[in-house]
Amino acid sequence: PLYNKMGNEITSIAPSQIQPIESYFAGEDRVTGVESLSSTRFFKTVRGTYKGGGEVVTKVLAKYDIPLQLEKQYEQTLNELKQKLSVIPNALAYVEFWETEKAAYLLRQHVRYNLYDRLSTRPLLSNIEKKWIAFQLLRALDDGWYRKVSHGDIKSENVLLTGWNWAFLTDYAPFKPTELPLDDPGDYDFYYDTARRRTTYIAPERFIDPSERLPNPNAKLDPGMDIFSLGCVIAEMFSDGRQVFDLSELLEYKRGHTPDMPFKSIRDDDVRALLKMMLQLDPSQRAAASVCLTARTFPNYFQDFLHMYMKNFTYGVDGEFVNPDQRIQNIKTKLNTILRAIAPHTEQSDRESGYGDGLVIVLSAVTSQVRALQLTSSKMQVLEMMRIIAQHIRDEFILDRIIPFVMCLVNDTMTTVRAEAIRTLSFCLAMVRKIPKSDVNLFQDYILPGLSTIPEDIEVTVRIALAECIADLAESSHRFLEIGLHDASQTADDDYEILGSYDSELSILRTQVARAVSSLLSDQDNTVKKTLMRSLKKLCHFFGFQQANDVLLGHTITYLNDKGDWQLHKVFFECIVDLVAFLGWPAVCLVEPLLLQGLCDPEESVISTVIDAITSMCGKKLFNLPKLLEFVDHVVPFLLHPNIWIRYAAVGFVSKTACELGEIDSACFLEPKLEPFLTKPLMDFTNSLLLLSVVKPPLLRNIYDSVLKTGRKVDLREFFDILSERQSVRNLTRPGYDVMYPSVPAKYGQVLHKLQTLKMDAKQEDALLDLHHVAMKIYNSRLFVSDTQVTGVVDLDTCGVQGNCVSLSTVEEQWFKEPNEMAVPVSVPVDNKLKTQQVGSMNEDFDEWNLMFSDSPSKKNRTHSVMGRSGAAGSVPPRRTLSTIPSRKLSKIPDGIAALDIEHNLPSVDLRSGRKSISSKKSRHKRSKSDTSATSFGRELFTMEGRVTQVVQLESSCSEDLEIMMQRKIRTYSEIQRAKEDCRPRIESFFNIPEWHGESSPQANTIKLVSHLQEHKSAINKIRINKDESLFATFSNDSTFKLWPATKLDGQPFILKAKHSQKLDGKVKSGVFCNNSQNIAAATTEGIVQMFSIAKKSSIYNFKELDLNKDDYVVDMNCVDTLSAQNIICCATSLGKLHGFDIRTKKPIWELKQSYDKGLLTAMTVDPHQCWVATGTSRGYHLIWDMRFHLPIKIWQYTDGNLVGPVYSMSPHPRLPHILMAAEEGNNEVTMWNMETGMKKQMLWGVSQAPPFQRSTKDCQHTSVRAICSGFIKTEPFVFTGGSDRKVRLWNLCHPEQSTLLVMPNGSPDRDTIFRHQVIEGIAVIAEAQSPRVLGNKSAPSELPRGVPHIDMIDDLVVIKRGQYPYLISGAHNGELKIWR
Repeated sequence: PLYNKMGNEITSIAPSQIQPIESYFAGEDRVTGVESLSSTRFFKTVRGTYKGGGEVVTKVLAKYDIPLQLEKQYEQTLNELKQKLSVIPNALAYVEFWETEKAAYLLRQHVRYNLYDRLSTRPLLSNIEKKWIAFQLLRALDDGWYRKVSHGDIKSENVLLTGWNWAFLTDYAPFKPTELPLDDPGDYDFYYDTARRRTTYIAPERFIDPSERLPNPNAKLDPGMDIFSLGCVIAEMFSDGRQVFDLSELLEYKRGHTPDMPFKSIRDDDVRALLKMMLQLDPSQRAAASVCLTARTFPNYFQDFLHMYMKNFTYGVDGEFVNPDQRIQNIKTKLNTILRAIAPHTEQSDRESGYGDGLVIVLSAVTSQVRALQLTSSKMQVLEMMRIIAQHIRDEFILDRIIPFVMCLVNDTMTTVRAEAIRTLSFCLAMVRKIPKSDVNLFQDYILPGLSTIPEDIEVTVRIALAECIADLAESSHRFLEIGLHDASQTADDDYEILGSYDSELSILRTQVARAVSSLLSDQDNTVKKTLMRSLKKLCHFFGFQQANDVLLGHTITYLNDKGDWQLHKVFFECIVDLVAFLGWPAVCLVEPLLLQGLCDPEESVISTVIDAITSMCGKKLFNLPKLLEFVDHVVPFLLHPNIWIRYAAVGFVSKTACELGEIDSACFLEPKLEPFLTKPLMDFTNSLLLLSVVKPPLLRNIYDSVLKTGRKVDLREFFDILSERQSVRNLTRPGYDVMYPSVPAKYGQVLHKLQTLKMDAKQEDALLDLHHVAMKIYNSRLFVSDTQVTGVVDLDTCGVQGNCVSLSTVEEQWFKEPNEMAVPVSVPVDNKLKTQQVGSMNEDFDEWNLMFSDSPSKKNRTHSVMGRSGAAGSVPPRRTLSTIPSRKLSKIPDGIAALDIEHNLPSVDLRSGRKSISSKKSRHKRSKSDTSATSFGRELFTMEGRVTQVVQLESSCSEDLEIMMQRKIRTYSEIQRAKEDCRPRIESFFNIPEWHGESSPQANTIKLVSHLQEHKSAINKIRINKDESLFATFSNDSTFKLWPATKLDGQPFILKAKHSQKLDGKVKSGVFCNNSQNIAAATTEGIVQMFSIAKKSSIYNFKELDLNKDDYVVDMNCVDTLSAQNIICCATSLGKLHGFDIRTKKPIWELKQSYDKGLLTAMTVDPHQCWVATGTSRGYHLIWDMRFHLPIKIWQYTDGNLVGPVYSMSPHPRLPHILMAAEEGNNEVTMWNMETGMKKQMLWGVSQAPPFQRSTKDCQHTSVRAICSGFIKTEPFVFTGGSDRKVRLWNLCHPEQSTLLVMPNGSPDRDTIFRHQVIEGIAVIAEAQSPRVLGNKSAPSELPRGVPHIDMIDDLVVIKRGQYPYLISGAHNGELKIWR
């Protein structure tokens, strides 16, 4: 040892000159930028930058002109020590040693904190963190002794800590003396008291009494010596940094005078027991490190899980450097495993018991990486993990360990991070119930000032997030203040002073929150206003009466001035009730005229909401009797409104009013007002269903809309007067006699004739008269809105032109619609006084339109083109009338507007040159330049079927603009199509869209049955595939669902057994993989929805929050959130409800309802892009929901003549996002619907006995498709179908002739099946047909051997890819499961 080499020489030397620390590194290139950390006579410690990068600590031993040669003597010892410590995860060795003439150097990695400094740094270490550090140090000693390595100088300065509390034992001292003289502290001061703290943690037996013997320079370190030193460090840590022994106290302890000194300030009994084992005066009685590790002090998960996990977090699994983003990703991936290991059963009520405190260690690992993160996704994951961990830890940890980092992310540069940080802040603060005295003013001093800039943030999503959370934050701030008041009142003597402090602090809080709320209420973006409006109730209770009236009511009533945003009006009336109920009568008087104004809003959804608001206010007894009866007068006419939601709302209001009035007042005041609207007298108006059954039939929608549109042509007041006269005549006419109506002016006669063509009879006239006050107000309201807004609509009525009008702002979009969907810009009536001539058909022009804009592959084979010199189309689609404007009104038409109304079999018009197109191809190619010399508004006259029409051609300037617009749109369309093709592979990778990798589509003689499974005893309702296609699940009527391994699919026949089978109560109708396919949810006909862990094979949650009705159950379910998370499940119930359930919070997040008259819900499908959900009903209705706004956007009904059948299955189109595929009742028919228009685009007809659209064969009417599965063959879309005829068909949508029948049941006719493509009534149809088999060809292979296909109806199909083979899995009604390759 160094002590043996030099004796007292080096300890007693006095340097002749003190050198600066930089002088020892002059000429050294290993370490640069040195900075002194400490300086003693023995070692000088500096921090610098290593030549390879990174900060290092260097220990410098100055030679002071003593001729020492240390490198040869210690190089081998240090290298061996380095090698042994390199495999100990909690040890940090010297990695380099060198010597110069001036000094000797030891170099190691720099770590920011040592234990001594960390004990006084906030946030202070918790009890569980101290135990975690002690556990790691004991592991370091145990691992070191296993490799025969001792430390010799363990003290808090030699324990290093990372930001995530990973502990390192460093500065091993094999060169320091083991035994020291008892009567001479010089050696101890020189070698061990380097920090000058006078702290002495050396084992007592190392001090030798010279009177007995001299210290042995060659004495070896004993493991018990390090145990004693570590025990002192642990005692100091649990004593909040107070030293355990100085030199004199240690010597007293050696003599046995103060045996309890190390434990006097430690309260934890388990820690005291551990220290008693480690600090025994007799070395032989001290416990070994391995024994200490098993003490009750440390939770079991330290040894079983946490130490290995945090080791991998620190060093990486393979020992390679892991950047912060990767570390966060690793924690997020394994967070569920961490929760199960550390806090498996922690509930919200157990947080304060400390059962989940171990998660603070993981939380430190998460927060330590926050400032170094680069990826936005990593920051979002950090915030998500904070919310999860906050549900398991105590309130003090939320305040100290989470809130500061969330506030840091509130000011992040990324918009999404700032918004999510605000939501996380609100969520975490709402959980806090125990508040330290030091944090009572947390909101006034820290939270609210930190959020003060958010209302002015340039990104609207951030302001929306604040609007969502500001009420919860205000509520939390009030709770903090009240808890602080309660705690202070327990110790204060003067309650008056406490109350005064409370009032002043509350006033400060309200002022700060009011500043933010006022800014949000006056935000330029209405979405912010709508979001904040939904929190009015909480804000009212926070602000109190005066500020709620000044801040909230004063701002919100101005929202009705924005006439362009009906959704803002709707939200206003939805939320104003709570505000009015809080403020009372003064607010009622202010809001009453606004409610009356809302009853004539142009948007019917707003009217329904206003009536609901009036009903709610009536239930809260906010109206006196006169005012209530006034509202009855205004609302009762809505009982005849064509909108069903308005009628339901009006019925609800009447029922609630009757409840408030009582029987006597209802008979006196309410019954006379209702009598004109009822078909029969009613005694009890409180029963809404009974009232609804006796209300007169409503006014027809087309009549109502036509009357409102007529208001621009005639005076509605005069028109209603005419209807009133007609009603009087009808009332005076005796029964059995014809009604003799008086004559009316011609323009009103035309209106009456038009309404009568819309099925307006006498009863509808009476309903219209009952509703005429409402119609007049709504018409005036719409007129005001249209006059005050610029919508891009050119109204020809204002120019004196008779006819229908459409928006010119949509004309450009219509050029890219399909031919049968093309809308014509403007239509005007026909001038019957003009001469006529016959012209040809426009069928060829319709073909040209298809050639230019259709996505059909057949357009590439056309030989003719409509591309003129500009490359734009010159024709318009058929089925319209081509009309003109009378010459006397031409001057009133704005420049560049063409009046066109095209009807079937009329010629097309070249919009660029002003020519009509000729039906003959030959004449089209022979056009001369003289044809283009048409006048600016030249006319061509022609006749067709006795109709006289006139064409008004475009001006040359309009033609040029149209040409430019067409070229731009064609380029845009091409770019969009290319972009869709480019992104399709990425979409497939996210949504598991099947893709067939063969050169062509599979044929009947190539498909092969590889497995037949019969574990299910009843119908298989659904088959689902997990995310990585390693598992698939089947859900059956036999009350079970089963999990099957897909990894055994290798292309050869095999026997497959279910990996797991789960029994439930009731028939299992559907299920879905969720939570990144770690869990699976299943639903039964008993109304039960349960989620199961795939790994544990046990139920982990029951969806009781769905609260289904007694007769309701989930018929289908799917995930509707982000591309990969699978955390939000959409459950569709038989009674027409869609429930959105978040499995992370275990709460329903939205609920959508459809009316009962549409039938029971039978099918559902989800858009792969998560934008919409489609549902089908037993009455043939198709309903599309916009999942971004949770609103129904389109509904239509499929009928077969007078027959209405159910929708059995639905699926998105594999390529076109706006096309929905649906299987309806009969004829194996699959219809492809355009969801934008509700029109048919294409049809798959799977019956060869009857031609398409004919239902002559009775057997065919009962064969229906029950399962649809779509995907791609290379880049071409295909569809698999299976159903009640037990056949599986493959439909090739690009090459219909390549469609094939893959699987046929036994007993099928001995015929070949072919598929033909044809266009019928403008709809593309791929139809199955039969042709006789070639006679005498006995060697032709049979399509499928008998006994192989299904013997019962096919209920579901899926395609799964394993290796190079795609597999088709089919489930039948008898429980059979077949796998085909």
